[in-house]
Amino acid sequence: MVSILWDWTILKRFFTSNKDYLSGIGNTLKFTIISNIVKLIPALLIAIMLQEGLKGKGLYRTLLYLPSILPFLLLSVLFLSLS
Repeated sequence: MVSILWDWTILKRFFTSNKDYLSGIGNTLKFTIISNIVKLIPALLIAIMLQEGLKGKGLYRTLLYLPSILPFLLLSVLFLSLS
């Protein structure tokens, strides 16, 4: 039992001895929470828009799918211009 308390004492001293370390952990947690909220809200709004069938549904789907089609489109234009 004494060795477990000794290990926790060392860990507590390690984590609390450097204030920059605690500040870094706090900043990381703040960044993680804020960035997840900022990403989650627009994603939920877009999902609701697509589910409800509001205006712009086709345009959004086109813009979402365009990056996967664009490289093939550009390659086909390139090969057509070579012949």
